[in-house]
Amino acid sequence: DFFDAEAGIARTQPPFEKLEAVHEVQQLFYDSIGAAENTIYIENQFLSSIPLAAALAKRLRKRPRLEVVIVTPASHASWLEASSMRNGRIRFMRELMQHDIAERVRVVAPEVRDGNRTMRIMVHSKVMVVDDRLLRVGSANLNNRSMGTDTECDIVFEARHADEREAISAIRNQLIGHHCGTRAEAVAAALAENPSLVALTDQLAANGHRLRPIDDGRADGNEWAVYVERIADPERPIGAEEFTGSAIDTGVQQRGLSSTVKVCLAGLVVLALVMAWHLTPLSDLAQPETVRNALEWIATTPWGPLVVLAVFVVASVLLFPVTVLIAATAAAFGPWLGFAYAAAGSLLSALISFGIGALIGSRTLTDVLGPRLNRIRRGVRKKGVLAVAVIRLVPIAPFGVVNLVAGASQIRALDFVLGTAVGMLPGIAVLAAVGHQIFEVLMEPSLKSLLWLTLALAAWIALPVGLQALVSKYSSESS
Repeated sequence: DFFDAEAGIARTQPPFEKLEAVHEVQQLFYDSIGAAENTIYIENQFLSSIPLAAALAKRLRKRPRLEVVIVTPASHASWLEASSMRNGRIRFMRELMQHDIAERVRVVAPEVRDGNRTMRIMVHSKVMVVDDRLLRVGSANLNNRSMGTDTECDIVFEARHADEREAISAIRNQLIGHHCGTRAEAVAAALAENPSLVALTDQLAANGHRLRPIDDGRADGNEWAVYVERIADPERPIGAEEFTGSAIDTGVQQRGLSSTVKVCLAGLVVLALVMAWHLTPLSDLAQPETVRNALEWIATTPWGPLVVLAVFVVASVLLFPVTVLIAATAAAFGPWLGFAYAAAGSLLSALISFGIGALIGSRTLTDVLGPRLNRIRRGVRKKGVLAVAVIRLVPIAPFGVVNLVAGASQIRALDFVLGTAVGMLPGIAVLAAVGHQIFEVLMEPSLKSLLWLTLALAAWIALPVGLQALVSKYSSESS
C-alpha cells in the first residue's frame, strides 16, 4: 500500500528504574483528533480513556461536519475484561452520546448472520484513520493502561501527496467492507454518492455482515467492579503493595517491624499520655477546679478568647480530657460565652489535629494499621459526615487521636468538620448549660445541685442515644 513512505513512531513507556515515562501514544491521539476535519474511523478493542473521549467530543463540537465511527467488540472476551473495561466503555460512550453530537457518532460492533444463527466478531485491531491524511496502526488501545501503564508502540503515516491519500482511504474502505460483507470498491462508491460515514455504517450490509450499534446497558455500581477496574485499567503503574492493599485488603510482607508491633507501640504512646493525666502529678492540672480557676483568670484578660482557643488546640495534641476542658470553660465564662468558646475551641483544635494527621500522611497510618485501613476509608467515604458524627457520639478513642487518624485517613476536611459539629455541639450545649452545676456538686454538694447534675447526666445520655437512633433509622432507610 505504501512505497518510500515516511512513518512516525509513538510509544508508551511507564517509568521503570532509570527509564523516564514516555506518553507519545497519548499525545499522538490528541494531535490526530485535533487535526480531524471530516471523518475519524477507529478500530479498537478497549474504550475507557475519558480524556480521549472528551477530546473527541470537543473536536466534534468544533467541527460541525466531523463524523466519528468506532468499531469495537460487542462484548468482552473474558469475565475479567468485562469486569474491568465495561464500565469504562459506558462512561466513554456517554461522553460521545451527548445530544448535540450523538447523531454524528457511531460505536458499533461487527456481526455475521447465517439463517437463524448470529455470530459476534472479535475486534482486536488498533487502527485509526483521520480523513484521508492519517493512518495509525499499533498496539495501543483507547484505555487508561495504554496511556501510561503498559508498554505500547504505534506507527503512523501522514499522507504527503494524492497517491498516499488514496492509499489511506482504500485501507479504511477495505476495513469497512470487510465488516459489512462487501468490497472496498463498493464502499468507495457508496461514499461517492453520500460522503457520510455514519450513514454508510447505518445502511451498508451484505452477505450477512453488518455493523450493529453497541448497548452496554447500565454501569455496574457494585464495589467489586470498581476495585477490579481500578486494578486492571490504571492510568499509571501500580506497585505490589498498593495492589494488594487496595484490591484484596492483604498486605505484602515487608522488612522491619510487623504491623502488630507498630500497633502496640502506637497504643502504648496513646495509653501513656492518657494515663499521665490521671496517675502522675499532671493529674493535678486535669482537676476540674484547677482548670476552671485558670480559665477564670484568663477570662479577666483582654486576650482571653484567643488564649482559650490556644488552650483547646494544645490540649487536643496532648490528649488532655476535652470533656473537662469544655465543662470548665462553661463554668468560667457562663453558659452562652462558654458554649461559644468551647464550640470554637473544639472545632479549631479538631481541624488543626486533622491537618497534622494529613501531613503525617496515609502511608504512615497504613504502616501502623496495615491494609485494614482501606476498609475504614471506604466505609467513611460513603457517608463521611454521618460516620464522623457517629464516632463523636460514641467516642472510641481520645478526642485528639480521632482527629489525627481522621486526617491521615484521607477523609474530606468538610465532612470531618461537619461530622464533628453534628456529633459534638449538642453535647457541648448540654455541658455549657449545666457546667456551673457540675462544679457546685464537686465543691459544695446540695440537693439542688444534685438534681441539676442528674438532669444533665440524663440529657447527656439521652442525646447521643436519640441521635444514634435517628442515624440508624436513616441508614436502614437509605440501604
